[in-house]
Amino acid sequence: MKLCSLLFTVLISGTLLSGCFGGGADETAAGTGRIRVYETADFSIEAPFDWEIITPSDFTTEIPQNTLVAFRNNVKNSDFTANVVVLKNTLPEQVSSIDHAKGLSQRNAGSVIDFAEVTREEVDVNAGENAYASLYYVFDGKETEDAKVKRFFQTSVVKGKDAFIITGAAIADEDESVLQSLSDAVKSFRAK
Repeated sequence: MKLCSLLFTVLISGTLLSGCFGGGADETAAGTGRIRVYETADFSIEAPFDWEIITPSDFTTEIPQNTLVAFRNNVKNSDFTANVVVLKNTLPEQVSSIDHAKGLSQRNAGSVIDFAEVTREEVDVNAGENAYASLYYVFDGKETEDAKVKRFFQTSVVKGKDAFIITGAAIADEDESVLQSLSDAVKSFRAK
């Protein structure tokens, strides 16, 4: 994956504030495909077993410090390699998860060229002992006029003043199984 692929996903994921990291991965089988459960003290997320895990120790200085982890498809694409990124921002004041998600949606609409919302649904995202109302939405857009259209999958949850933003991205006409893997990974996120 080109660095710009991951960086574009990170930038679309949210504002660039401070974050932290820690954790490891456990491998499990789920359904018909194999998944890897990646777990830290702050969260867990499921990603395809054969996707690469990229941690802060692997990041270049161009990747914002609030990026906790990224997962990259093992099938590289010369235009844009599918990936999932988890960010953690510290908010100046506590807001509801649903309001935070609506704000992200508005900011994303203004951040990409040819923005088009594909779907939006209210979901509950677990954080600690509670589930918080948030949004899961899918949208298309591109970073420059001559770029290929990307499809983004995003949800978020706020726990206290910590906002976790989970974004998956791929070329919009990527193989359906890859798009489904991105959706599944984003929806699997759980804050602790």
